[in-house]
Amino acid sequence: GEIGMVTPDRLPKFFYAIKSQHGMVIINGVRSFSDQAVTALDRADVILLVITQDIPALRSARQVLSLFKRLGYDRGKVKIVINRYLPKNPLTISEIEDRLDHEVYESLDNHFPFVSSLIEQGRLARDVNLKHPVTQGFDRLACKLLGIEVKAKKRGFFSFLSKRRRS
Repeated sequence: GEIGMVTPDRLPKFFYAIKSQHGMVIINGVRSFSDQAVTALDRADVILLVITQDIPALRSARQVLSLFKRLGYDRGKVKIVINRYLPKNPLTISEIEDRLDHEVYESLDNHFPFVSSLIEQGRLARDVNLKHPVTQGFDRLACKLLGIEVKAKKRGFFSFLSKRRRS
């Protein structure tokens, strides 16, 4: 396909075209640090470092962050996202931030059955259930990356009554 036409010497033109059409280049999912991968990372406006809530993932993330520092990337360019986040996991967001010496940008809830069914069906979360926590997590992440304010939840009539009773 067309992606095979993007050779290392064409990467700068490729990213220029992407950025001129979409306004921003976000990189996620780099599996190696080949010349092509580093060129892509250099050209990105944002690098999403997606991790899970476990010690091996933190060790790997620490090594990647160290490499990014040696490559001269600004700390603000790298955004840490916790995938499959579990609030009751003993490895808290605060502890992850301490161990990585880097702020966690966003977390995406763990709902394996929902995500697994999306993958099997080849469907987007937004097309299946707009109110699902996974969909809302992706929406939050996208809004933050684009600088769009996330809409506050509308308070229902019953929440007004319960607030009134407390007074």
